[in-house]
Amino acid sequence: LLGGVNVIEEPRRCHGFVGYLPDFFGLYDKLTVWQALSYFALAQEVPRREVGLRVTRVLEAVDLFGKARERVGGLSRGMRQRMALAQAMIHDPPILLLDEPASGLDPEARKSLSDLLVSLNAEGKTILVSSHILAELDEYATDLLIIRNGRLVANLEEEDAAVARTIHVGILSAGDGVVERARGLAGVTRVELSGKRLTLGFSGQEEDYPALLSALLSAQIPVVSFYEERGGVQEQYLKTMNHLKKGA
Repeated sequence: LLGGVNVIEEPRRCHGFVGYLPDFFGLYDKLTVWQALSYFALAQEVPRREVGLRVTRVLEAVDLFGKARERVGGLSRGMRQRMALAQAMIHDPPILLLDEPASGLDPEARKSLSDLLVSLNAEGKTILVSSHILAELDEYATDLLIIRNGRLVANLEEEDAAVARTIHVGILSAGDGVVERARGLAGVTRVELSGKRLTLGFSGQEEDYPALLSALLSAQIPVVSFYEERGGVQEQYLKTMNHLKKGA
């Protein structure tokens, strides 16, 4: 289902509220940027009176407004990528499916893309990004789905409950028995001491952190800082896959 519509029973109805950017996309090189986007807007049944305003907004969003009168065939690799994204966005769809959207973009353009996706998501759009370069998703990804052979094998939020979190606890002093006292607390799966920092493996959830902190203090562990280690998308992926392999 997409937006409550069955994609098998009503595939064409779904086109209106989905924007798709494939990894290998096609552009109309002989048209100007403005002409090409106007054509796509009309093909997506944007009312003719709204086309000009819609094209302007999308070009500004992907930073191509200054190229509006140039032919698409003369755009650089990075600009062509942004042009393809503009085509996917032209009808203002609530859902965007993006396959390797940062392919071919330089670091500055990747940052602009990241900012744009964060902005679109804040406006209420659902964005599904497929990528093999996981590190580039760190700035905007909120959920991680792992798909193998066409099947969903992991949802980070669902799997996360079974994957121990890493908590760093700064302490005032590392007195005798600190490690043993921390190791005996509920939910603590491992304890490591390095200088004035305890590193804990914790099987609970975020809502259990107050209880964990309270338990540390009750165990007379002199806590001065408490925070969760949050790895990037790649680290989270590797952690989840390692957990799945162990459970296989």
